[in-house]
Amino acid sequence: LGDVYKRQASYDEAEKSFKKSLAINPSFESAMTDLAMLYEVQKKEADALEFFSDFVRRNPSAATARLHLGKILLRQDKYKDAAREFSKILDGNASHVEARYSLGLAYFFEGEDYNKAIEEFLLVLNKFPDDNRTRYFLASSYNKNGQHMKAFNEFRTVSQDSELYPSALTRMALILKDDGRVKEAIELIKDAVAGKEGEADLYGLLASLYDADNQIDLAEN
Repeated sequence: LGDVYKRQASYDEAEKSFKKSLAINPSFESAMTDLAMLYEVQKKEADALEFFSDFVRRNPSAATARLHLGKILLRQDKYKDAAREFSKILDGNASHVEARYSLGLAYFFEGEDYNKAIEEFLLVLNKFPDDNRTRYFLASSYNKNGQHMKAFNEFRTVSQDSELYPSALTRMALILKDDGRVKEAIELIKDAVAGKEGEADLYGLLASLYDADNQIDLAEN
């Protein structure tokens, strides 16, 4: 019933139904998840955070709830707290891929030890080698860690049909530019924008590369 109300955008009624469900069975994780997601839809993140925190205190093995709690903390830039929640999930289930990916993100955005992020992303890619989002953040971690050519090679494997591909191209070009290989960077981006009139960011990048190479007319164009 709560789910029907939620689909109708009758959020107050949906909340009442989910809470009644949880009153009957306080450990019913599906109702908990739907209620928390309802709070998120309504931008009531503080309510969602409080609810998830309380739920995992009462149900320590509730991995789905803990994952949602960790993601909220991640969005609030509370990276150490988020990492702690993801680590608790992995303590009980080391093969929980989403928790491991999210732990990698927490380490990455915390920015204190990129080797930890790299380790987590590599473990995810061992199971899902074609996961573009993990590949992108692995490359970004290498780049932040000063391993620029490793980063370049990982960015290069991001699929062209991924929404992250333009960003990966940008990172690759900047790595080449910083290495003094501006002409290679130009060729990389020039090939990427060929026939793509809508790639405004890549055209802006190409202009800046031409400018760096003192090809002013091409930069202006």
